[in-house]
Amino acid sequence: MKIAIIGAGNMGSAIALGLVNGDIIKPHDIIISNPSTEKLNALKARYADFNITSDNKEATKNSEVVILAVKPWIVEKVLNEINLKKQQMLVSIAAGVTFGQLGKYSGVDSTMYRVIPNTAIS
Repeated sequence: MKIAIIGAGNMGSAIALGLVNGDIIKPHDIIISNPSTEKLNALKARYADFNITSDNKEATKNSEVVILAVKPWIVEKVLNEINLKKQQMLVSIAAGVTFGQLGKYSGVDSTMYRVIPNTAIS
């Protein structure tokens, strides 16, 4: 399963690290996108097999699951630029952003989840 994580802040990083601490997802199956190369390089230093990019569209292109780990006010911009496909599962951690808004911003009726994690998820 290929997973794209948009956002390498505290939550996005914690989710990435939590996923690879299990037995199912391998670091090479995760691509993390963030505008800050410093945050991406910090994750890459922990797991060299993580894929990193600053291009959200590139990150989501071949992913089966897209995890939006961005601030609520950035969700619309990100979803407008990535061109989510119907077969991609969308997971949002953005508080207060409804399923209706996620569908409207993405322009597609895909499977969606809203998750409210904390950094202990790692």
